[in-house]
Amino acid sequence: MRIGLETKNLVLGGSGGVETYARQLVARLQESDKVNEYTVICSGHNREAFPITAPNFKLAVLGDEKVCERAGSGLLKKVVSGVNDRLGLAKISKGLDLVHYFLNVMPSFARYEAASVVTIVDIQHEYFPEFFSGNELALRKKLYGPSARNADHIIAISEFTRKTIIEKYGVPEEKITAVHLGYDDAAFKKKQGTAVDEFRRRQSLPDEFLFYPAATWPHKNHVNLLKALSVMKKKHGFKGKLILTGIKMGSHKELFDLATGLGLEDQVDYLGYLTYEELPLLYNAATLMVFPSLFEGFGIPVIEAFGSGLPVACSNTTSLPEVAGDATVLFDPNDPADIAEKIMVLYGDKKRMAHLAEKGLERAKRFTWKKTAEKTLAVYAKTYRGQKKIDNVAQH
Repeated sequence: MRIGLETKNLVLGGSGGVETYARQLVARLQESDKVNEYTVICSGHNREAFPITAPNFKLAVLGDEKVCERAGSGLLKKVVSGVNDRLGLAKISKGLDLVHYFLNVMPSFARYEAASVVTIVDIQHEYFPEFFSGNELALRKKLYGPSARNADHIIAISEFTRKTIIEKYGVPEEKITAVHLGYDDAAFKKKQGTAVDEFRRRQSLPDEFLFYPAATWPHKNHVNLLKALSVMKKKHGFKGKLILTGIKMGSHKELFDLATGLGLEDQVDYLGYLTYEELPLLYNAATLMVFPSLFEGFGIPVIEAFGSGLPVACSNTTSLPEVAGDATVLFDPNDPADIAEKIMVLYGDKKRMAHLAEKGLERAKRFTWKKTAEKTLAVYAKTYRGQKKIDNVAQH
């Protein structure tokens, strides 16, 4: 097969788990598949995310940046860029047997000479429309449903996501395959020695602390976590630290205003966006990861914590029980009192935390990027065979 991997709208440093997925899948496919030919369709802004190491892979950079620069800024630049993308994708797809669209949607102008696979990470907007601006919600409503219905096959990153697509978009069950994501087991593992100690000193971290890695999107539910921390302080005399990491998004200032209002300014620290080399060190320095998200298509940080030997307490909603299994303590993310109670019971029980850490290490073995790549390859083959049968019927 001649396969296109379409990633041109990936925003480096601003796409969260989707960026991890795209980077890792392209890398693992290069390791796993030496037979099929691949074209990684990217932009000039994200091409660095996809180093080519295999002879059967090549990059195709969509759009002519020089033409766009000459067009200036504003509407004209957007029109020129859009036309370039449309022409470029049409030209590239004519030479392919299958195109995999990584980022939830396929363009409305996509040419269908090639079979199509779309990865849908989640359809959160169908359940929490209040978390999106009017423009963002309208765009998602316009693109997600038609993309799901028009694609030849859909990859959902969890069984939970698969069921939501069937429920909301009426897509036949046989058209969707759940392919779990993975974690980088070479980076996120139990570490010993001076690296963790040096990182702890550099960041002025205490010996014990709670940790939550998440951009400050509304669905990440920092608000209820802060309220839970307030309950822990008032009811249980908790004096420990909560360390937050991740990119700043729309609700960032309001969260830290809330922390001040709750009297938690001395117990909440924000380290910002950490590099890929630093983050595993933080997992190893932490005492307990708390993950109170309201909506997750998968939840990569939970598996990264497991692989690092870090115990986890997380939400009992959406995909998280599916991913975490029995290797974590679950709480109701809508109930700060329940979050507080579950954290305090676990935080005070070192033996139980050690037991969960061991179970997490075993659980993490189920989720590798190698398995993700292998299952994705199986989807490509199934979709291509199915499309060839349809073409043969049409010709007769």
